[in-house]
Amino acid sequence: MKRKCLAWILALVMTLTLLPGAALAAAPLQEMDNGETVQWSARSGQIPLIDDASVRGDSWNVLRLTNQHRMSLGLDPLSTFDSLQKVANQRAYEIQFVFSHSRPDGSDFDTALRDYNVSNTGSWYSWGENIAAGYLNAAEVVDGWLNSPGHRSNIENDGFVHMGAGFYTGSPSAVYSYGWSQNFLGSSSCRVSSLQLSQTVIAGGQGADLEELLTQADIVVTATCSQHGTCKLPLIAAMCSGYRENEAGEQIITVRYGGQTAQLTIVPQQPAEPDLPFADVSEKNWFFDEVQYVYENELMSGTGGGAFEPNSNLTRVMAWTILARIDGETVSGSAWEEDARNWAMASGVSDGTNPRSSISRQELAAMLWRYVNQPGNRASLDGFSDVDEVAGWAAEAMSWAVDAGLIQGSNNKLNPRGNATRAEAAAILMRFCENVVK
Repeated sequence: MKRKCLAWILALVMTLTLLPGAALAAAPLQEMDNGETVQWSARSGQIPLIDDASVRGDSWNVLRLTNQHRMSLGLDPLSTFDSLQKVANQRAYEIQFVFSHSRPDGSDFDTALRDYNVSNTGSWYSWGENIAAGYLNAAEVVDGWLNSPGHRSNIENDGFVHMGAGFYTGSPSAVYSYGWSQNFLGSSSCRVSSLQLSQTVIAGGQGADLEELLTQADIVVTATCSQHGTCKLPLIAAMCSGYRENEAGEQIITVRYGGQTAQLTIVPQQPAEPDLPFADVSEKNWFFDEVQYVYENELMSGTGGGAFEPNSNLTRVMAWTILARIDGETVSGSAWEEDARNWAMASGVSDGTNPRSSISRQELAAMLWRYVNQPGNRASLDGFSDVDEVAGWAAEAMSWAVDAGLIQGSNNKLNPRGNATRAEAAAILMRFCENVVK
């Protein structure tokens, strides 16, 4: 059940203009009455500083979603840098104590910029803040901000260049245990250089959606801001040009940010090699899917040393073990042979003799037939040239196995007395599980 939380959001933006001989001017702080304050000692560094520059998954997704929205309107994407990210994480942390643009000691939120030495110079600079509490993930909180005019105006402000995205999960007993913060910064002095990508080659394919490819690859775009140093942001499709979704083959696309460019190569996706631990089983083998099925469903394992030995004969005790596992029994450990034999005898599948002997195709059919209580449906075996080789005691079971599609024959022969290889057994057992016992 989806957890329900009270969700609160609040926005503030300030813009300062520096002109010769002019004083600083700031917009008044919004009033709010939804927060609870904690008593702190007077300002001068008494607020605990968490000094956290990390960009966790939820924070990174807030930046990604914010930039996707901005670029859909023709605005430039925003990047974060360590000092600003520390501010955002600090403000998200403080929300558990007071939900306000005032900090727990009563000072304005912009004092966090000074705490972390965020530089603001140039002919103009601006900063803003969106905060929220109670939202459980990045998509929910960004949607909440976009549906509130004040917050939306911060997100869509074309004067902002950078944004720290903060997220903090506090104690469950805190007033607001999920705190979110967007801390925006703009300056006329910001210039971008040295664009780099964390990955320059990713796998794609004809018809692949570029946004999905980039989200999955999670490529970090790193650049140098002339004022704030190294900054970063997630690569999104709107920053790219030259991608042709329906084109096969390798593609080279251009990534743009801050007037700088980089190149990303998308190569055709190679089919993933299924995760089978057997050196003697490959996709080229006719029995690959069957071996993969019995392995993934824990019916058959290898014979040791990374081998499955598909052409080796299945033994009677192996067959008992597989049927016991289908029946929900745990057959493993040092006593697995005895456990399988006891189960086979108790269930009426076998008399438990000759456990290490190879099992014939008709013996395997008989065991399967007994396992499902000897059903009466039959198919004629007259069309097979070696029908006379079917033993009398196995005739009903073989007729049933052919009717059920478990044994199909080869070159018009059933080969009933031939030993069942491990590969053949895997094929029969996959059909048995999918079409009979289900």
